[in-house]
Amino acid sequence: GKIPDISALRDESDRKDPVRIVVELKRGKAGHEAVHQLARYVQAVREQVPGPVRGILAAPDITVPALKVAQAAGLEYVKVEALPQVPEEALQPTLF
Repeated sequence: GKIPDISALRDESDRKDPVRIVVELKRGKAGHEAVHQLARYVQAVREQVPGPVRGILAAPDITVPALKVAQAAGLEYVKVEALPQVPEEALQPTLF
């Protein structure tokens, strides 16, 4: 079956007992919403496929409360460097 909001699900494991890994990648600082979204995805995968499922939140930073919620839920946080962010004013078109 299809899992809502998950763009790809591939089994590339050559292990006898494969572990599924769900990765939520954020460009900016992760908060509660990112943790809850990852938890929903992990739960959806667990309902569809047998075996263990790891959830990893990858972001440049995470709020302390979100990190505590993630850890309590058995999810992992990995710090990753994001692409340089363009200042918002540079994204706005100007008339002059």
